[in-house]
Amino acid sequence: MNVPDLAQRVREFMVQALSPVNRITPPQKRTALVGSAFLGGAFVAALLFWLPLGFSQQAMSLGDAWFLAVSALTASGASLQPIATTLTPAGMWLVLILLHGGGAGFMSITIGVLQRLGVPIFAHTKIRGWRLFAAVLLIEIWAGALLGWHWRGLYDTLPQAFFAGLFHATSAFANAGFDWMTATSPLLPMMNDLPSLVIIGTTVMIGSLGLPVIVDVISQRRKLAQTTISLSVMGLLLAGGMVSLLISPVWQSAHAQQSWGQQVLYAGFDALAWRTAGIFQHDDVMQLPVLTRIGLLVAMFVGCAPGSMGGGVTPTTVVVMVLAGWNILRQRRGVHLFGQTLPQPFVRRAALILVSGVAVVCLSALLIAVIDQIALDRAVVLATAAFATTSVDATGVPLSGVVTTILTVGMLWGRVGVFLIVSAFYDEKLPKNSEKQTVWLG
Repeated sequence: MNVPDLAQRVREFMVQALSPVNRITPPQKRTALVGSAFLGGAFVAALLFWLPLGFSQQAMSLGDAWFLAVSALTASGASLQPIATTLTPAGMWLVLILLHGGGAGFMSITIGVLQRLGVPIFAHTKIRGWRLFAAVLLIEIWAGALLGWHWRGLYDTLPQAFFAGLFHATSAFANAGFDWMTATSPLLPMMNDLPSLVIIGTTVMIGSLGLPVIVDVISQRRKLAQTTISLSVMGLLLAGGMVSLLISPVWQSAHAQQSWGQQVLYAGFDALAWRTAGIFQHDDVMQLPVLTRIGLLVAMFVGCAPGSMGGGVTPTTVVVMVLAGWNILRQRRGVHLFGQTLPQPFVRRAALILVSGVAVVCLSALLIAVIDQIALDRAVVLATAAFATTSVDATGVPLSGVVTTILTVGMLWGRVGVFLIVSAFYDEKLPKNSEKQTVWLG
């Protein structure tokens, strides 16, 4: 065999071996790129927390460092150790950067990718990702400045107060539950006063709705269907959560010294922040009645609006699947929503998102309960919170390394899983009626 023949056979072998890679579509390549970026960023951040590079005040195990890195990058807001006593100022800045990258950065990238795929994110215009990122920074800086000015008397210098405000504003907008308070922190009583609750609660709400919904609301043009769905579902979940807390004897006993108006304010803050950021004013959610906990967990699992900073399966997914189930019961074909008929691939994607979310939560909860011998109801709370990328209260629960790894997998899937499903199953050639559709997932 001469050299040219050998070279030809080698080329044929390489073409055949790489044929599956060559068949990968551009949406799948973007999906793989986003997923790889998340894993790579979490790995680098974990090394920074773990190595003695000045980001932590005391030695952290690699497992704790990985958990903290994934939690910050997915905007979950959980930590196995209190970050106030674990991290240095440089470590707090690193957490802040991760929150920006995994929150505002991820939102900007995904919206830009979906816009290129023809998904209607905004009613009449396309807004580039860097403008969205800049808008998020302005919101966080403004909220942080308000908090810093309000807390200025608690710190030695004004920059310290403003950094505390910026950190909590970023954590709130990213729908994460991070804080740096300890039992003796001078900031602790200020977190329960009216101005702090209003600023933090408003920032959490804006982050849970997302800029696409906010832009659509403040514009004078016809609203997208996703905006109506997101606002309606948020209103129902918020009202239901407030009522369930106000009629709960356990919650009432903890707020018995407050006026009726204050109780309504606290119940509204808890109902909003619990399902979006994992912030809860009550000492232990496990003390609440079972029905109240189930309602809060369902609201957490449903999650926030598409394109927002929060996790969950998104309200549009739930609404589409409820309509599909109702049509099956009435033996009708097709899903009709806001005067349009949703194509079957769209409904199948919604079903895949919902089924995969339920499977991740159920499997994670079962493994947590079996491996660490944790009560199943608490395991369900941990698994749901991880999937919804809300703050997992892991500081008071001893967890093994295997369980913390399971929780990090749930966080990663809850943050990027819906986007991976949506983007991977979009074709380059869109259906003819795609311009008329104003409902989207992700």
